[in-house]
Amino acid sequence: MSITRTPLHFLAPHLLPLVLLIAGRTVLAYTVFEPECTQPKEPVNFVSTPHSRGTLEILWSSLFTIFACTWTIQHPNVPEQRDGRYPGWKGDVRWGLYRTFQSLKLAVATILAPEIVIFIAWYDLATARAICRELDRFVREDGVPWSPAHGHYAVMGGFVLRVKKKDDSGPGRPYHLTGPDLVYLRGAGHLDRLPHITLEELGDKSKSDPVLKALALGQIVWSVAQIVVRALHHLSISLLELSVFAFAACAVVVYVLYWNKPKQVNTATTVHVYQDEIPAAVLHRFQPASSIVWRTFIGSSAHRRATKFRGQPIGTLSYSEHYESRSTTLMLLLLGTVLFGGIHVAGWNFSFPTPQERILWRCASVYTTAVFLLVLLAEIVEHYVLECLGVQVLEGIRGFDYISTSILVVIYILARLVILVETFRTLGYLPSDAFVSTSVASIPHFS
Repeated sequence: MSITRTPLHFLAPHLLPLVLLIAGRTVLAYTVFEPECTQPKEPVNFVSTPHSRGTLEILWSSLFTIFACTWTIQHPNVPEQRDGRYPGWKGDVRWGLYRTFQSLKLAVATILAPEIVIFIAWYDLATARAICRELDRFVREDGVPWSPAHGHYAVMGGFVLRVKKKDDSGPGRPYHLTGPDLVYLRGAGHLDRLPHITLEELGDKSKSDPVLKALALGQIVWSVAQIVVRALHHLSISLLELSVFAFAACAVVVYVLYWNKPKQVNTATTVHVYQDEIPAAVLHRFQPASSIVWRTFIGSSAHRRATKFRGQPIGTLSYSEHYESRSTTLMLLLLGTVLFGGIHVAGWNFSFPTPQERILWRCASVYTTAVFLLVLLAEIVEHYVLECLGVQVLEGIRGFDYISTSILVVIYILARLVILVETFRTLGYLPSDAFVSTSVASIPHFS
Protein backbone atom coordinates (compact mmCIF):
# COMPACT_ATOMS: atom_id res chain seq x y z
CA MET A 1 0.00 0.00 0.00
CA SER A 2 1.24 3.52 -0.69
CA ILE A 3 0.18 7.11 -0.08
CA THR A 4 1.30 9.92 -2.36
CA ARG A 5 0.80 13.68 -2.21
CA THR A 6 0.06 15.50 -5.46
CA PRO A 7 0.13 19.30 -6.11
CA LEU A 8 -3.02 20.95 -7.38
CA HIS A 9 -1.80 21.46 -10.96
CA PHE A 10 -1.52 17.67 -11.39
CA LEU A 11 -5.22 17.08 -10.59
CA ALA A 12 -6.49 17.18 -14.18
CA PRO A 13 -6.63 13.39 -14.67
CA HIS A 14 -8.59 12.93 -11.46
CA LEU A 15 -12.29 13.72 -11.52
CA LEU A 16 -13.23 13.57 -7.86
CA PRO A 17 -10.62 16.04 -6.55
CA LEU A 18 -11.83 18.52 -9.15
CA VAL A 19 -15.41 18.09 -7.91
CA LEU A 20 -14.23 18.59 -4.35
CA LEU A 21 -12.33 21.69 -5.39
CA ILE A 22 -15.47 23.19 -6.90
CA ALA A 23 -17.75 22.15 -4.05
CA GLY A 24 -15.52 22.87 -1.11
CA ARG A 25 -12.71 25.07 0.05
CA THR A 26 -9.49 25.56 -1.89
CA VAL A 27 -7.27 22.50 -1.67
CA LEU A 28 -3.52 22.80 -2.08
CA ALA A 29 -2.83 19.07 -2.04
CA TYR A 30 -4.76 15.87 -1.67
CA THR A 31 -3.88 12.36 -0.66
CA VAL A 32 -4.32 9.31 -2.85
CA PHE A 33 -4.38 5.76 -1.55
CA GLU A 34 -3.41 3.16 -4.15
CA PRO A 35 -4.40 -0.39 -3.11
CA GLU A 36 -1.88 -3.06 -4.05
CA CYS A 37 -3.73 -6.36 -4.18
CA THR A 38 -1.72 -9.53 -4.60
CA GLN A 39 -2.39 -11.80 -7.56
CA PRO A 40 -2.41 -15.61 -7.54
CA LYS A 41 0.99 -17.04 -8.39
CA GLU A 42 -0.57 -19.97 -10.22
CA PRO A 43 -3.89 -20.59 -12.03
CA VAL A 44 -6.91 -20.90 -9.73
CA ASN A 45 -10.58 -21.59 -10.34
CA PHE A 46 -12.02 -18.57 -8.56
CA VAL A 47 -10.78 -15.21 -7.27
CA SER A 48 -12.98 -13.41 -4.75
CA THR A 49 -13.74 -9.70 -4.89
CA PRO A 50 -11.36 -7.50 -2.85
CA HIS A 51 -12.76 -6.44 0.51
CA SER A 52 -12.37 -2.76 -0.30
CA ARG A 53 -13.91 -0.15 -2.54
CA GLY A 54 -12.66 3.10 -3.99
CA THR A 55 -13.99 6.64 -3.87
CA LEU A 56 -14.95 6.61 -7.54
CA GLU A 57 -16.82 3.34 -7.05
CA ILE A 58 -18.94 5.04 -4.38
CA LEU A 59 -19.42 8.05 -6.64
CA TRP A 60 -20.39 6.27 -9.86
CA SER A 61 -22.69 3.68 -8.30
CA SER A 62 -24.47 6.43 -6.35
CA LEU A 63 -24.83 8.72 -9.36
CA PHE A 64 -26.17 5.90 -11.50
CA THR A 65 -28.74 5.04 -8.85
CA ILE A 66 -29.83 8.67 -8.55
CA PHE A 67 -30.16 8.75 -12.34
CA ALA A 68 -32.29 5.61 -12.18
CA CYS A 69 -34.44 7.19 -9.47
CA THR A 70 -35.02 10.42 -11.38
CA TRP A 71 -35.15 9.33 -15.03
CA THR A 72 -37.02 6.05 -15.10
CA ILE A 73 -39.82 7.24 -12.80
CA GLN A 74 -40.77 10.01 -15.22
CA HIS A 75 -44.36 9.84 -16.43
CA PRO A 76 -44.76 13.21 -18.18
CA ASN A 77 -48.08 14.49 -19.41
CA VAL A 78 -48.93 14.55 -23.10
CA PRO A 79 -46.62 17.17 -24.64
CA GLU A 80 -47.19 19.77 -27.33
CA GLN A 81 -48.30 18.13 -30.58
CA ARG A 82 -46.08 18.36 -33.62
CA ASP A 83 -48.97 18.13 -36.12
CA GLY A 84 -46.77 18.20 -39.21
CA ARG A 85 -44.67 21.15 -38.13
CA TYR A 86 -40.91 21.15 -38.78
CA PRO A 87 -40.87 18.51 -41.54
CA GLY A 88 -37.79 16.57 -42.62
CA TRP A 89 -34.87 15.17 -40.70
CA LYS A 90 -33.97 18.56 -39.28
CA GLY A 91 -37.44 18.77 -37.80
CA ASP A 92 -37.05 15.27 -36.38
CA VAL A 93 -33.81 16.28 -34.69
CA ARG A 94 -35.30 19.53 -33.42
CA TRP A 95 -38.38 17.82 -32.04
CA GLY A 96 -36.32 15.04 -30.48
CA LEU A 97 -34.04 17.56 -28.77
CA TYR A 98 -37.08 19.47 -27.52
CA ARG A 99 -38.58 16.39 -25.89
CA THR A 100 -35.22 15.34 -24.45
CA PHE A 101 -34.85 18.81 -22.96
CA GLN A 102 -38.30 18.50 -21.38
CA SER A 103 -37.28 15.17 -19.82
CA LEU A 104 -34.05 16.70 -18.53
CA LYS A 105 -36.00 19.53 -16.91
CA LEU A 106 -38.26 17.03 -15.19
CA ALA A 107 -35.24 15.01 -14.01
CA VAL A 108 -33.64 18.15 -12.56
CA ALA A 109 -36.91 19.05 -10.85
CA THR A 110 -37.02 15.55 -9.36
CA ILE A 111 -33.47 15.94 -8.03
CA LEU A 112 -34.11 19.40 -6.58
CA ALA A 113 -37.59 18.78 -5.16
CA PRO A 114 -38.62 15.10 -5.05
CA GLU A 115 -41.32 15.89 -2.49
CA ILE A 116 -43.17 17.96 -5.11
CA VAL A 117 -42.98 15.06 -7.57
CA ILE A 118 -44.49 12.78 -4.91
CA PHE A 119 -47.33 15.24 -4.40
CA ILE A 120 -48.01 15.51 -8.13
CA ALA A 121 -48.01 11.71 -8.45
CA TRP A 122 -50.48 11.38 -5.58
CA TYR A 123 -52.67 14.13 -6.95
CA ASP A 124 -52.67 12.59 -10.44
CA LEU A 125 -53.78 9.29 -8.93
CA ALA A 126 -56.50 10.88 -6.79
CA THR A 127 -57.77 12.93 -9.72
CA ALA A 128 -57.75 9.93 -12.07
CA ARG A 129 -59.82 7.95 -9.57
CA ALA A 130 -62.26 10.84 -9.17
CA ILE A 131 -62.61 11.10 -12.95
CA CYS A 132 -63.35 7.38 -13.16
CA ARG A 133 -66.06 7.69 -10.50
CA GLU A 134 -67.71 10.68 -12.17
CA LEU A 135 -67.64 9.06 -15.61
CA ASP A 136 -68.78 5.63 -14.46
CA ARG A 137 -72.42 6.22 -15.44
CA PHE A 138 -71.48 7.48 -18.89
CA VAL A 139 -69.04 4.61 -19.40
CA ARG A 140 -71.88 2.14 -18.88
CA GLU A 141 -74.26 4.15 -21.08
CA ASP A 142 -71.76 4.56 -23.93
CA GLY A 143 -70.39 1.03 -23.70
CA VAL A 144 -66.77 2.16 -23.97
CA PRO A 145 -63.76 0.58 -22.28
CA TRP A 146 -62.50 2.50 -19.27
CA SER A 147 -59.86 1.77 -16.65
CA PRO A 148 -57.59 3.60 -14.19
CA ALA A 149 -55.15 4.05 -17.08
CA HIS A 150 -57.89 5.91 -19.00
CA GLY A 151 -58.41 8.14 -15.97
CA HIS A 152 -54.71 8.98 -15.94
CA TYR A 153 -54.79 9.56 -19.69
CA ALA A 154 -57.59 12.10 -19.22
CA VAL A 155 -55.72 13.85 -16.39
CA MET A 156 -52.49 14.11 -18.40
CA GLY A 157 -54.16 15.96 -21.28
CA GLY A 158 -54.51 12.97 -23.59
CA PHE A 159 -57.90 14.05 -24.95
CA VAL A 160 -58.12 17.15 -27.13
CA LEU A 161 -60.62 19.29 -29.01
CA ARG A 162 -59.81 20.71 -32.42
CA VAL A 163 -61.18 23.40 -34.72
CA LYS A 164 -61.36 22.56 -38.41
CA LYS A 165 -58.93 24.54 -40.55
CA LYS A 166 -60.42 27.08 -42.93
CA ASP A 167 -58.69 25.49 -45.91
CA ASP A 168 -60.22 22.09 -45.06
CA SER A 169 -56.72 20.61 -44.78
CA GLY A 170 -57.67 18.78 -41.62
CA PRO A 171 -58.18 19.40 -37.90
CA GLY A 172 -56.40 22.43 -36.52
CA ARG A 173 -54.32 23.00 -33.45
CA PRO A 174 -55.32 20.80 -30.49
CA TYR A 175 -57.01 22.12 -27.38
CA HIS A 176 -55.88 19.91 -24.49
CA LEU A 177 -58.58 18.97 -21.99
CA THR A 178 -58.09 18.41 -18.29
CA GLY A 179 -59.92 15.58 -16.55
CA PRO A 180 -62.71 17.84 -15.21
CA ASP A 181 -63.08 19.31 -18.72
CA LEU A 182 -63.88 15.87 -20.12
CA VAL A 183 -66.40 15.24 -17.33
CA TYR A 184 -68.11 18.56 -18.07
CA LEU A 185 -68.26 18.00 -21.84
CA ARG A 186 -69.90 14.60 -21.49
CA GLY A 187 -72.19 15.61 -18.64
CA ALA A 188 -73.42 18.74 -20.45
CA GLY A 189 -74.02 16.85 -23.68
CA HIS A 190 -71.29 18.56 -25.71
CA LEU A 191 -69.95 15.08 -26.39
CA ASP A 192 -72.41 12.45 -27.64
CA ARG A 193 -70.30 9.69 -26.13
CA LEU A 194 -66.97 9.15 -24.48
CA PRO A 195 -64.02 8.36 -26.74
CA HIS A 196 -63.55 4.68 -27.51
CA ILE A 197 -59.94 3.70 -26.88
CA THR A 198 -59.03 0.23 -25.68
CA LEU A 199 -56.52 -0.52 -22.97
CA GLU A 200 -54.33 -2.21 -25.59
CA GLU A 201 -54.34 0.94 -27.73
CA LEU A 202 -53.47 2.99 -24.68
CA GLY A 203 -50.66 0.58 -23.84
CA ASP A 204 -49.37 0.92 -27.39
CA LYS A 205 -49.13 4.68 -26.91
CA SER A 206 -47.15 4.17 -23.70
CA LYS A 207 -43.36 3.97 -24.01
CA SER A 208 -42.79 2.00 -20.83
CA ASP A 209 -39.82 -0.37 -21.11
CA PRO A 210 -40.10 -3.28 -18.64
CA VAL A 211 -36.43 -4.23 -19.08
CA LEU A 212 -35.18 -0.71 -18.36
CA LYS A 213 -37.53 -0.41 -15.40
CA ALA A 214 -36.34 -3.78 -14.05
CA LEU A 215 -32.69 -2.72 -14.35
CA ALA A 216 -33.43 0.55 -12.58
CA LEU A 217 -35.34 -1.18 -9.80
CA GLY A 218 -32.53 -3.73 -9.47
CA GLN A 219 -29.97 -0.96 -9.05
CA ILE A 220 -32.16 0.79 -6.49
CA VAL A 221 -32.63 -2.43 -4.51
CA TRP A 222 -28.87 -3.09 -4.65
CA SER A 223 -28.05 0.39 -3.34
CA VAL A 224 -30.55 0.11 -0.50
CA ALA A 225 -29.22 -3.35 0.41
CA GLN A 226 -25.67 -1.99 0.38
CA ILE A 227 -26.60 0.77 2.82
CA VAL A 228 -28.59 -1.54 5.11
CA VAL A 229 -25.78 -4.12 5.29
CA ARG A 230 -23.22 -1.43 6.05
CA ALA A 231 -25.41 -0.09 8.83
CA LEU A 232 -25.86 -3.57 10.30
CA HIS A 233 -22.09 -4.09 10.30
CA HIS A 234 -21.51 -0.62 11.80
CA LEU A 235 -19.52 0.51 8.76
CA SER A 236 -19.44 4.17 7.79
CA ILE A 237 -21.86 5.34 5.10
CA SER A 238 -21.14 8.34 2.93
CA LEU A 239 -23.59 11.23 2.76
CA LEU A 240 -23.93 10.55 -0.96
CA GLU A 241 -25.14 7.03 -0.22
CA LEU A 242 -27.55 8.46 2.34
CA SER A 243 -28.92 10.76 -0.36
CA VAL A 244 -29.26 7.75 -2.65
CA PHE A 245 -31.36 6.06 0.03
CA ALA A 246 -33.60 9.15 0.20
CA PHE A 247 -34.03 9.26 -3.58
CA ALA A 248 -34.72 5.52 -3.65
CA ALA A 249 -37.46 5.88 -1.02
CA CYS A 250 -39.11 8.67 -3.02
CA ALA A 251 -38.76 6.69 -6.26
CA VAL A 252 -40.53 3.67 -4.78
CA VAL A 253 -43.43 5.87 -3.66
CA VAL A 254 -43.70 7.45 -7.12
CA TYR A 255 -43.49 4.04 -8.82
CA VAL A 256 -46.45 2.83 -6.76
CA LEU A 257 -48.52 5.97 -7.37
CA TYR A 258 -47.82 5.90 -11.12
CA TRP A 259 -48.44 2.17 -11.49
CA ASN A 260 -51.37 2.62 -13.90
CA LYS A 261 -50.28 5.86 -15.57
CA PRO A 262 -49.19 5.56 -19.22
CA LYS A 263 -45.59 6.60 -19.76
CA GLN A 264 -44.11 8.89 -22.41
CA VAL A 265 -47.32 9.24 -24.43
CA ASN A 266 -46.55 11.69 -27.24
CA THR A 267 -49.79 11.76 -29.25
CA ALA A 268 -53.22 12.90 -28.10
CA THR A 269 -56.69 11.57 -28.97
CA THR A 270 -59.17 13.94 -30.64
CA VAL A 271 -62.65 13.68 -29.09
CA HIS A 272 -64.43 16.35 -31.16
CA VAL A 273 -63.73 18.68 -34.09
CA TYR A 274 -65.59 22.01 -34.22
CA GLN A 275 -66.32 23.60 -37.58
CA ASP A 276 -65.62 27.25 -36.76
CA GLU A 277 -64.51 27.78 -33.17
CA ILE A 278 -65.00 26.31 -29.75
CA PRO A 279 -68.15 27.88 -28.22
CA ALA A 280 -67.45 30.55 -25.62
CA ALA A 281 -69.89 28.89 -23.22
CA VAL A 282 -67.75 25.75 -23.34
CA LEU A 283 -64.46 27.60 -22.89
CA HIS A 284 -65.87 29.53 -19.96
CA ARG A 285 -66.48 26.32 -18.02
CA PHE A 286 -63.01 24.93 -18.59
CA GLN A 287 -60.40 25.21 -15.85
CA PRO A 288 -56.73 25.75 -16.68
CA ALA A 289 -54.07 23.72 -14.93
CA SER A 290 -52.18 25.41 -12.10
CA SER A 291 -48.51 25.46 -11.26
CA ILE A 292 -47.86 23.58 -8.02
CA VAL A 293 -45.07 26.01 -7.06
CA TRP A 294 -47.13 29.18 -7.51
CA ARG A 295 -50.27 27.68 -6.02
CA THR A 296 -48.55 26.40 -2.88
CA PHE A 297 -46.14 29.19 -2.04
CA ILE A 298 -47.49 32.38 -3.59
CA GLY A 299 -51.23 31.94 -3.14
CA SER A 300 -54.41 31.87 -5.17
CA SER A 301 -54.47 35.50 -6.32
CA ALA A 302 -50.93 35.71 -7.62
CA HIS A 303 -50.78 32.20 -9.04
CA ARG A 304 -53.47 32.94 -11.62
CA ARG A 305 -51.02 35.20 -13.42
CA ALA A 306 -48.71 32.20 -13.77
CA THR A 307 -51.47 29.80 -14.85
CA LYS A 308 -51.22 28.43 -18.35
CA PHE A 309 -53.77 29.51 -20.92
CA ARG A 310 -56.60 27.09 -21.41
CA GLY A 311 -55.97 24.47 -24.05
CA GLN A 312 -52.20 24.36 -23.78
CA PRO A 313 -50.50 21.07 -22.90
CA ILE A 314 -50.78 20.36 -19.19
CA GLY A 315 -47.42 20.71 -17.50
CA THR A 316 -46.27 17.63 -15.61
CA LEU A 317 -45.82 19.73 -12.46
CA SER A 318 -49.28 21.28 -12.89
CA TYR A 319 -52.69 20.09 -11.82
CA SER A 320 -56.36 21.02 -12.00
CA GLU A 321 -57.79 22.91 -9.04
CA HIS A 322 -61.13 21.12 -9.40
CA TYR A 323 -60.29 18.57 -6.69
CA GLU A 324 -57.67 20.65 -4.90
CA SER A 325 -57.56 21.45 -1.19
CA ARG A 326 -54.77 23.73 -0.03
CA SER A 327 -54.58 22.07 3.38
CA THR A 328 -54.35 18.65 1.70
CA THR A 329 -51.66 20.00 -0.61
CA LEU A 330 -49.55 21.23 2.29
CA MET A 331 -50.09 18.02 4.24
CA LEU A 332 -48.90 15.88 1.33
CA LEU A 333 -45.90 18.11 0.73
CA LEU A 334 -45.16 17.83 4.44
CA LEU A 335 -45.17 14.04 4.20
CA GLY A 336 -42.85 14.23 1.18
CA THR A 337 -40.36 16.48 2.96
CA VAL A 338 -40.47 14.31 6.08
CA LEU A 339 -39.63 11.27 3.94
CA PHE A 340 -36.84 12.88 1.93
CA GLY A 341 -35.47 15.31 4.51
CA GLY A 342 -35.89 12.94 7.44
CA ILE A 343 -33.52 10.43 5.85
CA HIS A 344 -30.87 13.15 5.60
CA VAL A 345 -31.31 13.85 9.31
CA ALA A 346 -29.93 10.33 9.83
CA GLY A 347 -26.53 11.79 8.91
CA TRP A 348 -26.56 13.74 12.18
CA ASN A 349 -23.36 12.15 13.51
CA PHE A 350 -21.65 11.32 10.22
CA SER A 351 -18.06 12.32 9.57
CA PHE A 352 -17.58 15.90 8.29
CA PRO A 353 -14.48 17.87 7.33
CA THR A 354 -15.13 20.46 10.07
CA PRO A 355 -17.47 20.81 13.07
CA GLN A 356 -19.03 23.87 11.44
CA GLU A 357 -20.06 21.82 8.42
CA ARG A 358 -21.66 19.22 10.69
CA ILE A 359 -23.74 21.99 12.27
CA LEU A 360 -24.68 23.29 8.81
CA TRP A 361 -25.78 19.81 7.75
CA ARG A 362 -27.88 19.35 10.88
CA CYS A 363 -29.61 22.69 10.45
CA ALA A 364 -30.20 22.17 6.72
CA SER A 365 -31.55 18.62 7.08
CA VAL A 366 -33.89 19.56 9.94
CA TYR A 367 -35.15 22.63 8.09
CA THR A 368 -35.83 20.77 4.83
CA THR A 369 -37.74 18.20 6.86
CA ALA A 370 -39.90 20.74 8.69
CA VAL A 371 -40.32 23.57 6.15
CA PHE A 372 -43.84 22.60 5.09
CA LEU A 373 -44.78 22.15 8.73
CA LEU A 374 -43.94 25.85 9.16
CA VAL A 375 -46.05 26.72 6.11
CA LEU A 376 -48.90 24.60 7.47
CA LEU A 377 -48.67 26.35 10.84
CA ALA A 378 -48.84 29.69 9.03
CA GLU A 379 -52.03 28.49 7.31
CA ILE A 380 -53.53 27.53 10.68
CA VAL A 381 -52.66 30.92 12.16
CA GLU A 382 -54.18 32.66 9.15
CA HIS A 383 -57.37 30.62 9.53
CA TYR A 384 -57.49 31.46 13.25
CA VAL A 385 -57.11 35.17 12.51
CA LEU A 386 -59.89 34.96 9.93
CA GLU A 387 -62.23 33.23 12.37
CA CYS A 388 -61.51 35.42 15.39
CA LEU A 389 -60.53 38.86 14.13
CA GLY A 390 -62.32 39.18 10.82
CA VAL A 391 -61.48 39.58 7.16
CA GLN A 392 -60.18 43.16 7.42
CA VAL A 393 -57.42 42.20 9.83
CA LEU A 394 -56.59 39.20 7.68
CA GLU A 395 -56.21 41.39 4.59
CA GLY A 396 -53.87 43.60 6.58
CA ILE A 397 -51.47 40.76 7.33
CA ARG A 398 -51.75 38.98 3.97
CA GLY A 399 -48.80 40.90 2.55
CA PHE A 400 -46.71 39.84 5.52
CA ASP A 401 -47.88 36.26 4.93
CA TYR A 402 -46.56 36.31 1.35
CA ILE A 403 -43.25 37.81 2.46
CA SER A 404 -42.75 35.29 5.25
CA THR A 405 -43.59 32.39 2.94
CA SER A 406 -41.14 33.67 0.34
CA ILE A 407 -38.43 33.87 3.01
CA LEU A 408 -39.14 30.26 4.00
CA VAL A 409 -38.77 29.19 0.38
CA VAL A 410 -35.46 31.05 -0.05
CA ILE A 411 -34.08 29.46 3.12
CA TYR A 412 -35.29 26.07 1.87
CA ILE A 413 -33.38 26.51 -1.38
CA LEU A 414 -30.23 27.50 0.52
CA ALA A 415 -30.62 24.49 2.82
CA ARG A 416 -30.92 22.16 -0.16
CA LEU A 417 -27.77 23.71 -1.64
CA VAL A 418 -25.92 23.06 1.62
CA ILE A 419 -27.00 19.42 1.52
CA LEU A 420 -25.97 19.12 -2.13
CA VAL A 421 -22.51 20.62 -1.59
CA GLU A 422 -21.79 18.63 1.57
CA THR A 423 -22.98 15.42 -0.07
CA PHE A 424 -20.13 15.58 -2.59
CA ARG A 425 -17.56 17.46 -0.54
CA THR A 426 -17.49 14.87 2.24
CA LEU A 427 -16.47 12.18 -0.26
CA GLY A 428 -12.93 13.48 0.16
CA TYR A 429 -13.05 13.17 3.95
CA LEU A 430 -14.51 9.72 4.56
CA PRO A 431 -13.28 7.60 7.48
CA SER A 432 -11.23 4.52 6.63
CA ASP A 433 -14.02 2.02 7.31
CA ALA A 434 -16.14 3.70 4.62
CA PHE A 435 -13.92 1.95 2.08
CA VAL A 436 -14.49 -1.52 3.52
CA SER A 437 -16.62 -3.48 1.08
CA THR A 438 -19.46 -5.85 1.97
CA SER A 439 -20.84 -9.05 0.51
CA VAL A 440 -23.43 -7.00 -1.40
CA ALA A 441 -20.66 -5.77 -3.71
CA SER A 442 -20.55 -9.25 -5.27
CA ILE A 443 -24.13 -8.88 -6.52
CA PRO A 444 -24.31 -7.61 -10.14
CA HIS A 445 -24.88 -3.86 -10.31
CA PHE A 446 -23.85 -0.72 -12.18
CA SER A 447 -20.93 1.33 -10.90
